Amino acid sequence: MRLTEKWGFSIGKRWGESNEYKYLATDNLLNYPCPQPGHKDNEVLLEKTHFRLERIHLNSNTTPYGQWNSHKESLWLLIIQGNLVVQLHGENDLRSLTSGDNLVITACHHYRVVQTDLDPGTICLGLFWSD
Repeated sequence: MRLTEKWGFSIGKRWGESNEYKYLATDNLLNYPCPQPGHKDNEVLLEKTHFRLERIHLNSNTTPYGQWNSHKESLWLLIIQGNLVVQLHGENDLRSLTSGDNLVITACHHYRVVQTDLDPGTICLGLFWSD
């Protein structure tokens, strides 16, 4: 497609292909502005009936003490930049994840984000699915 654009042609899809996929504003998942400290940005990259793929960008983000997060769907996290420290409910030990590490959090399981990196932040891919 890029070759055709170089020659002045625009090809957005194949004949009969629907516009169901959301294309990224950039080709590089690491090439986005960092959110403000203490915040996170979520961008849905692909969504279907039973799953959703998100790019999650965190900057010095934490879950307030005594609070827990949970999702109706199961979640697979892949760290693609930075570090993430998370605590799963019922576990005393913290889990420290770095680039290339992954973690599955089952549906409705409570967890806390203990720490993420400062700017340029922690970037994860999150795959959410319903069982």
